Amino acid sequence: MMKSFVIRVGGEAGKGIASAADILAGVFLRLGYNVFSSKDYASQIKGGHNYHTLRISGGDVGADVSKVGVLLAFDESSLKRHLAVVKENGLIITDVEIDFGEIRKVRVKEIEEKLSQKNLDNALFLGIAVKSLGIEFTILKEVLENYFSRKLELKEILIKAAEESYNNCEEWMNLEKLDGSNKEFLNGNEALVKGALDAGLGFHVQYPMTPVSGMLHLLAKEAVDNSELIVVQPEDEIAAINMVLGASFAGKRAMTATSGGGFALMVESLGLAGMAEIPLVVVEGQRPGPATGLPTKTEQGDLKFVLNSGGGDFPLVVLAPGDVDECYVEIRRAFYLAEKYFLPVVVLVDKQITESSKTVDFSKESFDFDGVVKIVEDVDLNEEGLFKRYAVESRTIPGVENGMYTCAGDEHDEVGCITEDKEIRIRMMDRRMGKLRKVSEELVREEIFGDNEGLLVVGWGSTKGAIKEAVSRLQGEGCKIGFLQIKNMAPFLSLHIEEIIGKFSKVVLIENNYSGQLGDVIREKTGVSINDRLLKYDGSNFTVDEIYDYLRGKTNG
Repeated sequence: MMKSFVIRVGGEAGKGIASAADILAGVFLRLGYNVFSSKDYASQIKGGHNYHTLRISGGDVGADVSKVGVLLAFDESSLKRHLAVVKENGLIITDVEIDFGEIRKVRVKEIEEKLSQKNLDNALFLGIAVKSLGIEFTILKEVLENYFSRKLELKEILIKAAEESYNNCEEWMNLEKLDGSNKEFLNGNEALVKGALDAGLGFHVQYPMTPVSGMLHLLAKEAVDNSELIVVQPEDEIAAINMVLGASFAGKRAMTATSGGGFALMVESLGLAGMAEIPLVVVEGQRPGPATGLPTKTEQGDLKFVLNSGGGDFPLVVLAPGDVDECYVEIRRAFYLAEKYFLPVVVLVDKQITESSKTVDFSKESFDFDGVVKIVEDVDLNEEGLFKRYAVESRTIPGVENGMYTCAGDEHDEVGCITEDKEIRIRMMDRRMGKLRKVSEELVREEIFGDNEGLLVVGWGSTKGAIKEAVSRLQGEGCKIGFLQIKNMAPFLSLHIEEIIGKFSKVVLIENNYSGQLGDVIREKTGVSINDRLLKYDGSNFTVDEIYDYLRGKTNG
């Protein structure tokens, strides 16, 4: 009996690859397993090779590995691309003639002729995959019924096809059923949406751009039945962020999401949020640049761009969650900080996080996001009968009696009147930038995973899962090694990070970009240079195995 293995589903776009992967994930979740699912797809609208990888485990799992145990190859191209990563004792399910170890042949044309139907590939592959793994057909049937619940005719056809292929196959192994709890299975986009809604999101404006287009789709569906939520797709990203600022100024908790190219259009208005002290939350989903780059691949190349976005100095908070679980937590923290300190907060993610799915359990998370300053309705006026909005830690919204003030993008005094007075400029700059000190006091300090001596691995974002697992494996072999994941990019907790790094004799940096951007930030903020770097910028994410192999050569164990 096997408690951990990897399945890859590959084929041409439009053949139901994504559906097959989602349905398989549903089957394993019903059996009590934890699942991590990632996907790789071509950037063209029609055609191109796509593949999904599911890692199934009895324990927590949050990263890809290099080898797969079961390959569902919908076409010959999939075999050519992925045959080399199939384990020696692995299983291949295909309808292509091939001479390789364990093979399950899918009789696609024969069964389609028997059922007088076409385009049944994914159902036929699923039936054989489930039977090969020794899983009862009733479980697959339940998942199919749920997945296609709104397409009754299609559901019946697919169930019949899956059962036909299931009954014409023998078991390859007997997958053990586990006693798993009913956890949620979400990708990063879904977790960001769930967290934003739980934080009170009332207004979302977004121009679609991978890898965060899923957020717009999910929130648009939510808005159909949620009268408290307004979702708009505008003409471009400039319109998006300015509409969000208007909604936030009017009292709504508001958000937008984009990628690097769209964020480039938003930076002037980001500065406006800082100057006018308007709460703002932006999700920036990284993909490889420059320009259009690799639209459907992953990278961590926007860190320094985001940290230095906008003209002049203004308070900007940048949070970088490392997995699906943290997407939920950090988007809630983002709304809390934006609302409490009247400033812009960017949640920096990447394609690997936003479009990978993971088994999560948010019931274990605890939140202390209370204490947000409320919008005031009883206004204290100064001796001139004016509301000094920029001298207090509260705000009004349009319509509050005596609560009027000028919301200015130019430098201004406490009531919002535009001025070039030097003393006022200094006073207002000190007020705005002083917010970062208060924010830094609230941020959760980064902690070491593993040992507090020996080799330190530094990373951020989606490298978290692969690094943690590689570090755990090396610890199990007796190596002294620890992992530092940095989530607080701005304000950067310089003294804290410098103290942690100082405990280790060796330090390695791991990032999904060309230049080692986090390493540059660490050097700028602490004076510490990390010269030993494992960098990847080919559009793919790190696997546990390649990080393990690299770190193994750096340890003395």
